[in-house]
Amino acid sequence: MAAVVPVVWAASPATAPPTPSAARSPLVNPSTAGGAVLNWRGLLAGLSAGPPGTAAPGPLHSGNLLAGVASHFNGTTGGWVGENARLSWVATAGAGAAGALSLLPTTAQPEPVTASSPAPGQPGAVAGLAGLLYTGTAAVSTSGPPEYVQGIVAFYDASGKLLTSAAGQSTEVSTSWTTLIPVVAMAPPTTATVAMGIVAWSRALLGQRTLMKSPSLVATVDRGSPPVVGPLHVTGDTIVQGNGTPVTLRGVELYGLQSSPTLSPSDAAAVDEAKAWGANMVRVALGEQFWLGTSCTYSPAYAGAVDAVVHEITSLGMVALLDLHFNSLVPCTPGGPQMMADDPGSVDFWRSVAARYAGNPLVAFDLYNEPHGISDAVWLAGGTVVSGVLPFHAAGMQQLYDAVRGAGAQNLVVVSGNDWGNTLPPARVSGSNIAYGAHDYSCPNAPPPSCDTPDPSDASTLLDSWVQPAASVPVVVSEFGWPSQDSGTFIGNVIAFAATHGWSWNAFAFDGTAPFGLLAAGPGPGGGGAAGSFLEPSASGMPVLAALADSG
Repeated sequence: MAAVVPVVWAASPATAPPTPSAARSPLVNPSTAGGAVLNWRGLLAGLSAGPPGTAAPGPLHSGNLLAGVASHFNGTTGGWVGENARLSWVATAGAGAAGALSLLPTTAQPEPVTASSPAPGQPGAVAGLAGLLYTGTAAVSTSGPPEYVQGIVAFYDASGKLLTSAAGQSTEVSTSWTTLIPVVAMAPPTTATVAMGIVAWSRALLGQRTLMKSPSLVATVDRGSPPVVGPLHVTGDTIVQGNGTPVTLRGVELYGLQSSPTLSPSDAAAVDEAKAWGANMVRVALGEQFWLGTSCTYSPAYAGAVDAVVHEITSLGMVALLDLHFNSLVPCTPGGPQMMADDPGSVDFWRSVAARYAGNPLVAFDLYNEPHGISDAVWLAGGTVVSGVLPFHAAGMQQLYDAVRGAGAQNLVVVSGNDWGNTLPPARVSGSNIAYGAHDYSCPNAPPPSCDTPDPSDASTLLDSWVQPAASVPVVVSEFGWPSQDSGTFIGNVIAFAATHGWSWNAFAFDGTAPFGLLAAGPGPGGGGAAGSFLEPSASGMPVLAALADSG
């Protein structure tokens, strides 16, 4: 896999000579002038939403919002504007009158060159609407050495102020036409205008052109995820809702409560954003060390914090999958990820947690995260394990399951496989309402070239072994991710694999923390908007947003 070039924006306005257009690129220096914009809402009006009272047929798509010369050029630059680039129209083979837009660098400095669709206040600017998904792409080629090009979608308020922007995954482009990996973003509140553009990361000398044709910007009415109807139960290989219909759980990981006894101010916002993206499940990582009164790090406020998150998730009609992520091997050691759950600590944890949430039909329990370094016999039945130089008594999955049921909770239980969740042992937990959790990280620590997995984008390497058991038990790909926010290829492949087999899935993690964050972090262009915003995806999160939007 080729290296991916991240987005880096100049800290100050460009000093390049003026481009042929008087407007500057709205991706960098948006206009604040008012003006007429294209009304795309009429483009959606003809799409049927189905008869009143019936289920919606799925997301509605607008068609290309870049109308006329803004998408076909036809001898003009179509109102597009540039930064560090002089834009012009050029004829291209097979394109007829449409031709292509040429970006010619105006500085020899190693600055990216950009082109974007008409700016706010300019003729041909596209009206936007909060809460809609926008997907942008284009065909690109270059006149010289290969370069990396990525798509950008940016949103503006009524005054033309930049609200937020999202940068897609870089695509390596050569002299042949290549379609960019789509950039997917959600319009934030107060959106009035949306622009689509490209950024070319050329390091060549002056004179290398980047060519772009057939740009497309499509709006999607995301209907959101319908509320899940509890309680959940398992029939054969299927998870079934309380109304008798099958459900595929699709969600994201809320990471943080496994290592902190208090809620982050952004946790509630993250749950709301997950719902807005279309999730119907949120997996919540928990720490046993804060829950148990016998622990030196016990926090009296911890259960209340978990209560608040559970309430926020389930009140929105989503499943709260509570995951025992961190535990302590002895009472006064720090909590962390261990080889396996401990006895009696993890057993006592589940007795208490299960009793507390047994009455909430939208709560499910993930017994232990990523067991590893243990035999399948210990995975199932427990036993003595040596962690480093410290022996401890591990609780097996059967013992943890029995603790949940012994507390009176009949909720759905997810049992993670052995070997970091990569394999499912042949002897399984005895009981009912059980699904099994697979984890898939082809590069668990760093992307290529540091990761030497033969084909790191291949999701099937670890998941193929789950296909046969999935014929008789439900499988949830309960954790997967990629150690770079600049690439969503592997994540998209995991989602596609799960969809092909009808499996539920949970993507890691719904925050902006590198390297596994699914959200763009930091303010400004390419950074997800205002500080603390959880709205826009990183490039790695874009397949998740797109899949959740299509699952409603």
